[in-house]
Amino acid sequence: MKNLKRYNQLFENTQELTQEQEDWLDKCTRGTWSVNPQTGLVDVDGGFNCRQMNLTDFKGVRFGKVEWYFICSYNNLKSLEGAPQSVGGSFYCYRNELKSLEGLPAGFSVDRGFNCSHNELESLEGLPAGFKVGVNFYCSYNNLKSLKGLPAVVIVTGK
Repeated sequence: MKNLKRYNQLFENTQELTQEQEDWLDKCTRGTWSVNPQTGLVDVDGGFNCRQMNLTDFKGVRFGKVEWYFICSYNNLKSLEGAPQSVGGSFYCYRNELKSLEGLPAGFSVDRGFNCSHNELESLEGLPAGFKVGVNFYCSYNNLKSLKGLPAVVIVTGK
């Protein structure tokens, strides 16, 4: 019976994680993580740091809400596919191999700073609709010719 699914697979939108993914989440999470049954995304109650792990992607993990910070700097990322939908602190993806910021989810928001410096960005046109940054947006040391694609309202001060 190939088409049988567990009860929670029928009524909840959960991603099934491999042991390797779970071990990676345990190693990189400061706090706790869980798969949100409504969204199927991994939420982190705390911070997440996968810095300097020679990653080319997020191991197939898709993130939802991260309470503190999300650090994926000093890797070999070419895309931010699977990145969190929201971050309560800062998001750091500097020193990767990103040519665009495509892959960030629609409505992406970060309460503090967003740092995509020291990549290979040629344009900011890949920023998703609804992109919001609470304090600072850093994009220095890239191959940008203009800031075209940067939403008109990115910085919302006072947080």
